[in-house]
Amino acid sequence: MDCYIYYKVPTEFQDQLLGQVRGMQAALHAQTGVTSGLQRRPEINDGMHTWMEIYRHVPENFIANLALAVQQTRLLPLIHGERHPEFFMEVIPCV
Repeated sequence: MDCYIYYKVPTEFQDQLLGQVRGMQAALHAQTGVTSGLQRRPEINDGMHTWMEIYRHVPENFIANLALAVQQTRLLPLIHGERHPEFFMEVIPCV
């Protein structure tokens, strides 16, 4: 199962966000072995980008590990609104 988390961030916080997420994802990888990525939509809406954290093949307890990792960063003050997690499972593998 993969975990996708999207949220909005004012464009002026882009560099700070990159640093916070990069450090958080590195720590999560070291702790859990989960590989991750970060994407954003190309367009700006109301001065904000939409960002997406991606975590591949997460274990059952991953959301608790992720919540703790977020608390240990300065990520939340950069985000406008909520972080929205969604989970997807592979149905047909990529060829």
